[in-house]
Amino acid sequence: MTTYFISDIHLHAESKAQQKLLLEFLQTRGKTADAVYILGDLFAIWLGDDLHEPYSVALINTLQDLAAHKVPLYFMRGNRDFLIGKRFCRESGCKLLQDPCTIDLYGQKVLLTHGDQLCTLDASYQKFRRIVQNPILKNIFLLLPIRIRKKLGAWIKSKSHRPKDPVTYDVAQSTVNEWFIQHNVKTMIHGHTHMPAIHDVAGTKRLVLGDWTPSSAKILVATNNELMLEDLSSKQDQVRTYLRSAQLNYPSVL
Repeated sequence: MTTYFISDIHLHAESKAQQKLLLEFLQTRGKTADAVYILGDLFAIWLGDDLHEPYSVALINTLQDLAAHKVPLYFMRGNRDFLIGKRFCRESGCKLLQDPCTIDLYGQKVLLTHGDQLCTLDASYQKFRRIVQNPILKNIFLLLPIRIRKKLGAWIKSKSHRPKDPVTYDVAQSTVNEWFIQHNVKTMIHGHTHMPAIHDVAGTKRLVLGDWTPSSAKILVATNNELMLEDLSSKQDQVRTYLRSAQLNYPSVL
């Protein structure tokens, strides 16, 4: 019994290494999974479900095959691929999740989010996010010709940068604490910050997924009694490298 959580792969035309690693993962371990959760930024940028790039078509076909094997697939939009819509989900076999949402993970209530909404210290980004993800503006954008969307997409991508101060880019602990209380959970899983870790604070656990590069691909592996951060591309004598693990022995108040 294994469930996988991944995020921040940032696929694009030149990300050959990340694409190869992702497709191999889905075609092998993915087929034996209880479920696979993709928590945003699967793509470096997504300009509409009607764009058919070779790298996205290959992935959609692989996900479709996985869905045909009855593996539950879940997708949550990130800050780079927030324009993914129903067509992508229908063609890939993924179920679209709202951000945030809670799930039952082997009997434990867990909160899932992409993570960018937790970075409230970065006021300029939060303002930018509210503008570009406005439903009316999103619908107008998707009606534009593809060539114009690509030009605007390049501009949007140029604005999606990290602040120089890593503290500003990271989540705000006060916001995290508010979400734990608001959603009545003790466990949270997210990506976005590219700072993979398992944080144990005041009886809560916050598990942060990593981003994918040609030399690193950090995911979360969940079983019915353990959570493990694993680097898919760190291999030594074919033994998996576990960054850190945590026992699922959370308080019964969940």
